[in-house]
Amino acid sequence: MKKSIKVALITFLTLCIIFFSLNGLGIIKIYKNQTRANEPNIKANSYLLLSNFASPKSGDFISYTYEEPFIGSHTRIHRLVAQEGDTLQITNGILYVNSKKADENRELAYTYELSLEEYKALKEPEAVKEKWTTDFIGGIVVRMAIPDKTVKKHKLKAKQAMETEGSPSPAVKAYYKKDWNEDFFGPFVVPKGTVFVLGDNRSNSEDSRHIGPIKTEDIKGVLLF
Repeated sequence: MKKSIKVALITFLTLCIIFFSLNGLGIIKIYKNQTRANEPNIKANSYLLLSNFASPKSGDFISYTYEEPFIGSHTRIHRLVAQEGDTLQITNGILYVNSKKADENRELAYTYELSLEEYKALKEPEAVKEKWTTDFIGGIVVRMAIPDKTVKKHKLKAKQAMETEGSPSPAVKAYYKKDWNEDFFGPFVVPKGTVFVLGDNRSNSEDSRHIGPIKTEDIKGVLLF
């Protein structure tokens, strides 16, 4: 065997051993994201690099273990938006943490109601069929999740589909015992030893609004890339 090939092989095997060792410890972990809960920032079926070596802070995407009755224990990824002791509130779909707007510099997606004309204008340039789930209502209105930047880019007159205040969401009420919903939530003080997470696709994410705060001990990693 030529020396150059031998060196290359040894280097490759060494890197593999290092990677699998780091992966086993959680220091470096590759995760395939399979949901649209964090679009437009994390695409469905994209691969993510996570690490338990970094300390999670507000604004970070974190991975955590969640026990679901039908699926069992599995990993989820959402954005950490509030830490223990923070007071969180959502009003008209706008997130406030400790009375300050928390989403001003984030690209988010919400569900909008579009006319058929607006939908047709978006379909080709934005590859709507591939990117977003759409529902046709009475053949006149189209309801779909759209990134805020797309609404601004095409100067859409679309109305954001929003829950009304005082109209409880079944999943939210089941956990919090309050007449809250996804767009009118709180105020809520994040309990000790937990964090509050939300999906960037705010109208299409099962997050802390539905399943409660996440225990810090269940956090497995912070998104690096």
